[in-house]
Amino acid sequence: MKLFSETEINNIEQMWRALGGDHPWTGWATLPENPDEIWIFRSRANWRRFILRKTDAAYVLFDDTQNSEEVFEELESLANKVGQVPALPN
Repeated sequence: MKLFSETEINNIEQMWRALGGDHPWTGWATLPENPDEIWIFRSRANWRRFILRKTDAAYVLFDDTQNSEEVFEELESLANKVGQVPALPN
């Protein structure tokens, strides 16, 4: 896994803050001393936590059971990818 740069982390923060209140992405977090994962919190019918990791070629969004949900090349796609993941069944 590769570390996220300070620029990427700032872009994630700006992207998240620009979302409307109806978007399911409700927050995010990372460990500042070793930013190799970013936790994405999502709520619609219930809470979910996703893990964003970076590879040499892409970003990978994993669900809470470590299954790969989405793979994408542009960080700007993150909000759209988080919104597309289906909610857990009731």
